[in-house]
Amino acid sequence: MIVQKSSNPDILDLPLVAVRSAGFFEHTFRFKQTNGRLATQLGVDAMYNTMYYPYSYMPATGRFYRQDQEKTGNYPFINVFLNLKLKRTRIFVMLDHLNSGLMGNNYYMIPSYPMNIRMLRYGLAWTFYN
Repeated sequence: MIVQKSSNPDILDLPLVAVRSAGFFEHTFRFKQTNGRLATQLGVDAMYNTMYYPYSYMPATGRFYRQDQEKTGNYPFINVFLNLKLKRTRIFVMLDHLNSGLMGNNYYMIPSYPMNIRMLRYGLAWTFYN
């Protein structure tokens, strides 16, 4: 959690509060027949900041610039995830932006560039021995 205040918001405008937090429940399942273990993590990742005037982006120059027309913030981004580990194999499943469309559609971090809608991500990492 960050609490910040700019001494000159005309130069650098910052959200008063910015929070990024994650929490998870962890459990290891043991299989007696195979003597194997399945490590699991089930969790939530969240991000939030108060309203402020963020910098806008100019694609032609590749630069960010100060703007004071559109405020963003006051919207939580919530992700849920599941991580599994079996021997040398790791599997993850993540649902990004769980609350997409449930609290309005004003989820911008940069004016005119919306954050992703709800999205399912998954992956596999398998470590081989050389």
